[in-house]
Amino acid sequence: MAEFDKQRFEVLMSDGVKLHSNGRYQDAEDTRTLAYEMAPDGSIEKGRAARDRSADLDRLGNLVAAENFAEEAFDIHNNLVKNMSEPSREVLRERSVSAVYIGVSGLRKVIAARLNHQPVTGRKESYDLMHLGRSDIRQAKHQASGINRYIDQYQINTSRRISITESVEGSRIIGLGYALESIALSFWSQSPRLDTANPDLTKKQRVDAKTKALKGGVAALGVNVLAFALETRLALKLADKAL
Repeated sequence: MAEFDKQRFEVLMSDGVKLHSNGRYQDAEDTRTLAYEMAPDGSIEKGRAARDRSADLDRLGNLVAAENFAEEAFDIHNNLVKNMSEPSREVLRERSVSAVYIGVSGLRKVIAARLNHQPVTGRKESYDLMHLGRSDIRQAKHQASGINRYIDQYQINTSRRISITESVEGSRIIGLGYALESIALSFWSQSPRLDTANPDLTKKQRVDAKTKALKGGVAALGVNVLAFALETRLALKLADKAL
């Protein structure tokens, strides 16, 4: 078996992110397939590549394959955490993202069912996955130092989603707290002071990331306000767009 070329893997993953961001989803999927195929089975890298392939396939409309790869990513990262007596910061962060990714997918299905007055299943599973992701981020931050002990890029990315989950499926008070946190943290999104931020972004891309995070936080707050006002249907519609 050929030795794993970690540097080549990271280049492919980075290229895949750029292609996906530019809307070239098939090219991104082709690139990240190469990364997936070269990564050792059961490795943290295999899980990352599986999750990114899921995102590409979702955009390409191949929903069954997207769901399968998302579940594979979570299974890999979940097994890595469970098999470590003291899970590393890296693996906790990756399980966090994989858990939230599946949680968001499940919550969208729950919202669609509620809007269409259909039987709702999977509520608890989605809720639990979202909060597992949040718990993992908290644990990971305990292993960091400096500003990274208090702020993680993944925390910024998931705050609005946790807020929305709480607002429509849990506690509106807790949802409000997370919405306000999301808005406050948005100004740190992709900050070069965070070691969890992407170091390859341009200044414009960093500003765009902050703007996107701020809009997401405001949208989460909007979902919460509508939920408090008992405008359930409007809250669900906004939640679906904001996730």
